[in-house]
Amino acid sequence: MKRQAHPKAKTRHAKMRKADTVVERNWQRVLNWQSVLLSSDLLTGITSFQAYGLHEDMFVFVSLRNSTTKLSWREFLPTICRRIHAVLAPWLATHGASRLPKLFACFDNMFPLTMLHAIATSDLPLLHFLHENFEVFCHEQLLLLDTAAQLNNLLAL
Repeated sequence: MKRQAHPKAKTRHAKMRKADTVVERNWQRVLNWQSVLLSSDLLTGITSFQAYGLHEDMFVFVSLRNSTTKLSWREFLPTICRRIHAVLAPWLATHGASRLPKLFACFDNMFPLTMLHAIATSDLPLLHFLHENFEVFCHEQLLLLDTAAQLNNLLAL
């Protein structure tokens, strides 16, 4: 004769299955919320309301935001190259070129300044990265070639 389970045991098992289902559902909700909270779109939205709307590592570039001057081009070029190098070189050493797209999205003026830095310092890997990953328009190419010639940088030419 087959032994029958106690009626309370059946309810206990049913309650355990129901509890497991609830836990699994809650876990799925946690995973969904986690994916939302870690999304880059949300992070970008949050940072847009912070000071300057920037990531912390990009605050150093605020000083380069308005690089206008009354200096002549001959005086301006070495001055701006020193200013760019003082800010960009340590940042690149820390964060690398993979962070540049985010930098260019935050600062419109940083792409040409980064190109200028790469030319002035003969950083051929950086020049190659910029050339491969970003569009350089014809008029920009001519200005960059003129800059490389003025800096007597044959490697960049």
